Amino acid sequence: MPSDAFQIKALAQLVRYFGWTWVGVIGVESDYAHFAVQLFLQESVHYGVCAAYTHFYPVGLSHMDLERLLNVIQLQEMQGILKEMQHRNLTGFQWIASEAWSTAKSLWEKSANLLKGTLGFAIQRASVIPGLHDHLVDLTPKAINKLSFLAEFWQETFNCRLNGSVNTHYHGLGSYQGREPCKGTEILNNVYSPYSDVTQLRVSYNVFKAVYLVAYALQDMSNCKAGEGPFLKKTCADPKNFSPWQLLHYMKLANFSALGEKVNFDQNGDPIAYYDLMNWQRGPDGSLNLVKVGFYDASLSAGGSLVINDSMIMWPVGKQIVGI
Repeated sequence: MPSDAFQIKALAQLVRYFGWTWVGVIGVESDYAHFAVQLFLQESVHYGVCAAYTHFYPVGLSHMDLERLLNVIQLQEMQGILKEMQHRNLTGFQWIASEAWSTAKSLWEKSANLLKGTLGFAIQRASVIPGLHDHLVDLTPKAINKLSFLAEFWQETFNCRLNGSVNTHYHGLGSYQGREPCKGTEILNNVYSPYSDVTQLRVSYNVFKAVYLVAYALQDMSNCKAGEGPFLKKTCADPKNFSPWQLLHYMKLANFSALGEKVNFDQNGDPIAYYDLMNWQRGPDGSLNLVKVGFYDASLSAGGSLVINDSMIMWPVGKQIVGI
């Protein structure tokens, strides 16, 4: 994952691109959010952007905290905020999402009218990871019976009870024991589940690249020749007994391709920052379509790192002036 400093630069450039000079900034009460907001304000001021307000809300929102927050924007995290905005009929905002929620489809179900037109940067997506979907849907009750998190997922998906399961947690009404036993004929291919949804391979793609990164680093470590190593007195690390810092040395030097993408690192140990610019659009059936309308590539020149296809963007109500 690239440093979040790149994401902040991308957000500031996005605001400048559309000429939004009066924006509100909100975030959860945390060191991370305070750092990100401070960095955004420092970056955006170069583009003549002013903060209408900044506000931090607690991780666990009380009613008083929520009142305070919504009074600030004239107006639980995003779910609670959106619910109260619906209640107050606060519309017409152009939401600008951080990577943390730019692809969070779960927010759409109850707040589609508020979130249509949202713009946000997301981790680069892989179109496909060969074999992943087949592997995920190939699970059977027998294979997952001893893994509590998969057993819970199976039982919630098919509303049944696995015999011998180590999981007894139950989310619905009634009791776990009141469920019918699983038949053993359930098939994941027959139901939709976020677990087997491979249309948004973003975090999964980063995990994929991370595994290959460690593999390539171990390979380079193993290829080290005695007397020509990179460590003290030109020694090599022992591939069967090495320290984390020795592996990190090789990881920083790695340079390989994964599914057609080059993977390497800058002098700070950060990968080249690349984000997809996503637009939240309502499909014909009312569902959420996450449409890529541009990208941010930190390897390009400063003036050309942000590329946007304006004609593809669906706006909330015309082109908005106020951003959140």
